[in-house]
This record gives sequence, structure tokens and C-alpha cells, in this order.
Amino acid sequence: MVISNSMHYLQTENSRLREANARMAERLHRLQHALRALNHLLDLLPEITPESDALAVVYRLLETTLQAIGSENGSLLLLDEEKNELVFAAVAGPYAEPLQGYRIPADEGVVGWCITNRQPRLVADVRLDPYFSPAVDRYTTFQTQSLIAIPLVKEERIYGALEVVNTTSGEPFTEEDEDIVRLVAYLTTEVLARAEQAMA
Repeated sequence: MVISNSMHYLQTENSRLREANARMAERLHRLQHALRALNHLLDLLPEITPESDALAVVYRLLETTLQAIGSENGSLLLLDEEKNELVFAAVAGPYAEPLQGYRIPADEGVVGWCITNRQPRLVADVRLDPYFSPAVDRYTTFQTQSLIAIPLVKEERIYGALEVVNTTSGEPFTEEDEDIVRLVAYLTTEVLARAEQAMA
């Protein structure tokens, strides 16, 4: 009986350790991806000039971000202050075409909350978030599960927001993912500010 219990314990512990090792390996893989992405972002820095094609640079930043955090869907939403709307200005992912140029009220959904409060928001499960709006999902037939939204703010000027939606693994986004998106949001804000400066 003692031997049987010991064997059962060892098998259970062995299984637990294998699962823990698999999680650590996945985390290490994601961190390596993140480091490669950050190096790539550093390579993009010289391109951020007042004469840059702002949307082209932002799109490259967005694609690099999605690769780093294991996602396929991301958007730059610009604030149209006159109409108080957010416009999908740069979109990556399978639903890019129908979303390009699509508009939503500036105070709607998680992104609207970020714009209003000028704070980032990580939502692990949108079904549990009181600010989530299904309007875009209904328009595209997409199903949002998890998202990160970061407002693009420089001093008192708010340009819009950066949003990434769903991981390819189906797992929720993590705080490490949010850190990467925050960095890209900062760089995106710089691109937009310099483009605005060039047009002034």
C-alpha cells in the first residue's frame, strides 16, 4: 500500500513538473520573441522622422508587435475630434479590409474607455468586462476574447489608441504583452506627433 501511494505521488509530481516545464518553455519562447521584436523596433527608430510616411511606419510597428505577443489582429484608431469618433486607420489581420476606415463613437467600448480615461486596459476575458462593446464583432463576425488597448497621448494631445485582439494560442494576454504594446504605443505616438509637426 505504501509503495502504491508512493508511486502515485511520484507520477503526479512528475506530471506536474512536466506541465511546469512546458509553461516555462513557452514563456521563454515568448520572451525571446519579445527581445527580437524590441531589437527590430530599435532598428525602426531612425525611420521616425517628420518626413516619414506615418501610417507605413505605424503598420510596421504594429506587425512587429503582433509577432512578439503571438497575435494576428491589431489596429491603430485615430481620434476624429470634430465628429468625436475613432477611425480604424491602420489594421492588421484577417479582418483588416472591412475595418479599414470604419468608425466608432470615441467613448464606446474598451478603447473608448481608454481614450476617456487616458489609461491602458488589459482585458483577459471580454465577457467579464463591463466596458466591452460587441459592435465591431457584429460588424465583422469576428469574436473577441482578450484584448489590450493603449491610449496614444503626448502631453495634453490625444491621438487615438492602439489595440491588439486575441492571441493565436487562445490564451489571454499577459502583463508582459501589455508592456510590449505600451512601448509600441509610445513609439506610435512619436510617429504621429512628428508627422503632425511636419504638416504644421
